[in-house]
Amino acid sequence: MEILGILLTPVVEISKCLLVPIRQQIGCCFHYHKNVRGLRAEMVELVRIRGAIRNRADEARRKGETIDFTVEEWFKKVDEIESDVKKKLDDHVEDDKRICSSSGCFPDLGSRCRLNEEAIEKMAVVRELQKHGTFSSVSHLGPPPSIDQTLTGCFEPFESTKSAMAQVMAALDNNEVDIIGVFGIGGIGKTTLMMEVAKQAKREQIFDEVVMTTVSHNLHMEKLQTEIAEQLGLKLDETSLFVRALRLATRLKLEKKVLIILDDVWERIELVQVGIPHGAEHCGCKIVVTTRSEDVCNEMDCKSSINVKVLNADDSWKLFKRFAGNIVDSPTLHTVAKKVAQEAGGLPIVLVTLGRALRNKEPLRWSEALKALRTSKHEEIKGMNEKVFSCINEIEGYVKMHDVVRDVAIAIASSDSYGFMIKAGLELRYFPQVENSKSVRRFSLIKSKVYKYPDRMEFPELRALLMQCGQFVVNIPNDFFTGLKALKVLDLKGHSGILPTSIKCLTNLRTLCIHGGSLKQASILGELANLEILSLKQSSLDVFPVEIRRLTNLRVLDLRLRRSHQYSSYDDVTVPPNVISGLRKLEEMYLGKSFTRWEVEELSRRSFANLAEVASLDHLTTLEIHIRDYNCFFVDFISPLQNLMNFKIEVSANTYDSEPSKARRLVVDMRDDSGGLPKRIGSWARVLLKRTEQLHLKNWKGLQNVEQLYEEGFNPLAWLHIFNCGINIICSSTFLRNFVCLEKLTIKSCSECEVVFLSDNHNIEKSMLLCLTSVSFRDLPKLISIWKGIDPYVFQNLEYIAVVKCPKLLKLFTPMYAKLLKRLVLLEIHCCEGMVTVMSNDDDDQLVAYSQGFNGNKIIFPQLEILMLSDLRNLTSLIQPKILLDFPSLEWLRIELCPKLKQLPFGSQSLSKLSKFDADRTWFEGLEFLDETIKNCMEDCFEELHFEEECNNTN
Repeated sequence: MEILGILLTPVVEISKCLLVPIRQQIGCCFHYHKNVRGLRAEMVELVRIRGAIRNRADEARRKGETIDFTVEEWFKKVDEIESDVKKKLDDHVEDDKRICSSSGCFPDLGSRCRLNEEAIEKMAVVRELQKHGTFSSVSHLGPPPSIDQTLTGCFEPFESTKSAMAQVMAALDNNEVDIIGVFGIGGIGKTTLMMEVAKQAKREQIFDEVVMTTVSHNLHMEKLQTEIAEQLGLKLDETSLFVRALRLATRLKLEKKVLIILDDVWERIELVQVGIPHGAEHCGCKIVVTTRSEDVCNEMDCKSSINVKVLNADDSWKLFKRFAGNIVDSPTLHTVAKKVAQEAGGLPIVLVTLGRALRNKEPLRWSEALKALRTSKHEEIKGMNEKVFSCINEIEGYVKMHDVVRDVAIAIASSDSYGFMIKAGLELRYFPQVENSKSVRRFSLIKSKVYKYPDRMEFPELRALLMQCGQFVVNIPNDFFTGLKALKVLDLKGHSGILPTSIKCLTNLRTLCIHGGSLKQASILGELANLEILSLKQSSLDVFPVEIRRLTNLRVLDLRLRRSHQYSSYDDVTVPPNVISGLRKLEEMYLGKSFTRWEVEELSRRSFANLAEVASLDHLTTLEIHIRDYNCFFVDFISPLQNLMNFKIEVSANTYDSEPSKARRLVVDMRDDSGGLPKRIGSWARVLLKRTEQLHLKNWKGLQNVEQLYEEGFNPLAWLHIFNCGINIICSSTFLRNFVCLEKLTIKSCSECEVVFLSDNHNIEKSMLLCLTSVSFRDLPKLISIWKGIDPYVFQNLEYIAVVKCPKLLKLFTPMYAKLLKRLVLLEIHCCEGMVTVMSNDDDDQLVAYSQGFNGNKIIFPQLEILMLSDLRNLTSLIQPKILLDFPSLEWLRIELCPKLKQLPFGSQSLSKLSKFDADRTWFEGLEFLDETIKNCMEDCFEELHFEEECNNTN
């Protein structure tokens, strides 16, 4: 036994040593697959997190923000680990294939242990990256763009500009020169030249910072400081100009070499007050000043002054040809084109403007332009004369307000020949003085602050006076208008208080505008017997001026007054009787919601105006009015507004804030309707219904269909909105022919509506409703079908479909309808608890035939960008029978509270543009996909929803 023990002991010890690693390797085999699956799942989660953060980063980039360095590094590490994990997972697949292909089917224990350890190691790295992927913010505002990133427009190195640019660059290189002046006539191209200099200086790193700002005619010190500071990334919050200057100077001194370009300077600027150090204070700071006058260069102590000259003949022709086109070389145009270019006097702005204006014009227009140039008056104004401006006006109709063009326009208009006096946008302590007041025929003080007006104006030939003061109000002296007997146009926008009594002296006044004012006593307006246009828009009145009845020449009356607060009304201000009827020449009347109380019946004693007075105005073509009493809708008038072509009429006890629109609009709200419908609507209403473009019907329980409202049809109607009415169907199928222009249909809160479009006639014209692009059906508890028996081609131009709170609707449309919705952009369905599928065949024989004619296995919605489905508790599918759906343009997909929807039959072309997918995570993970790439695409755009019950908040 002892011998046996001696022999066995070594064997046992050796076996123990061998069994430990074998047991470890077997353990690796058992845990290997679990760890690989875990690594794959963790990697999927990391990719999802990366997709969400990348979406935030992309949005930040679009806003011009800079992505944080830590986020960029995190993206880099995620990309690296994704590549490593993919390789390891591929190794795992290859290992499994090798094992299964071998005869013994035994794994390589050593290889499995190695792969298992690597999976555990990578999984730890992935989890760490997940942990670090919770960024509160991913970006920050970057520094302001450098000037070398700006565009210089149409800069070309002509002889004059090349020479000037070379001189500027040489001066910048001269250490003895700290302030450089660049001067030349307006429109010569100084600004474009200096932008090119700035770009070159920055590009060649001559300066660390380059700043360029426009000073212009009226120097605003605070604005100038702000513009310089912003380009340096500095924010100036102080109000003191002195403190702001110190802060700006301190910032500029941080730069070793800095270039400041002050463009369009008109007078000396104290650089110290701005905060620009130079000379001994900052040897590295160079200032370039552009101006029209060499005198300004001298005032600014410029060490070097450079003159930018006009273009020579060759360069002028080259520039003109660039904008007029090669057609100028044609035999029919070459001679006249050369002469037109010569008349521009070598000024780039004139050459460019004339070239653009005459481009592609026939030879006759060129000859007319040349004649206009040559025959116009020669009056030099800062290097540019009236004939150029006149010609541009004549052939182009308008000119962009380059500073030189504006100066020319004002200078020409202010000459004795034209009689303009323009002092707009200025701050004036005293009223402008005029040497020759008899020559002034038009005077503009628009947006100017005048602190003191003269007691009396003496301008015997003045025709128009524009005194729009905005929010700045100063009382006008009582005798101010006494010397303006010839005045025809007076604009007092913003005037508050009592009108000066001297306004009655304006016996020739034709137009008076007092917008946004507060008129304490408007009765004096009755003295202006020749007035043709009176506008008190957004003003307030204490009492309606009954004296207006004396303005028998009035053609336009605007009394859309201002409410004191959002929910106030004008019930206390009414139109007195027999005032409106006296304005026999009235063509346009705008009352808006200002006066809502109107008598409907003819009474012997009336406290306010009757609607018959309005209807009696034979020349009235435009009317905007609000009427509280809906009984007026059923009243006949002797003169039923036959000439009315433009109108916004609201018949309602309430006032609604409607969206601005130029369309002919009629709103009828039967708030107190008990359910009955009078035998017929009034004559005036029938006239207007034939012309209405937007019709809103509200709270009309007795209205069962719109055909019942007006049997002759609504041919011009573009928008139809029906709210809380008794309709059960919009109209009969034959009446649909009367909606040839209908673009938008909205039906909301109609408790009896069962079918919207219904036809028992299988020969419905395909041309009907082809203008219809938008339909919205909301809160229709009995709706069972939207379109029944109607040819699908009728709806082929729909772009927007919304269905909300229709609990009995089982489906939206058939596959045949879906096939034809090529232009659909947005589809939203909410809170339809009975809906089982969005698309399915119909039992109707005709629609079954349509569906049988549909032989494809796929439906494509080529233009659909947004698809929203929410609170559809019984929805089991998007389409029955199962057909693939492609959405190549889909950008936003939102699906919520659709628990029975288990599959999304999206085709291979779907979701290529998807950028946002909102859904519940648990629901999404339970979906079945025919194509794994679709799932991955949705995963990348996934944003989890956390929602409560939706329908109570759905409009």
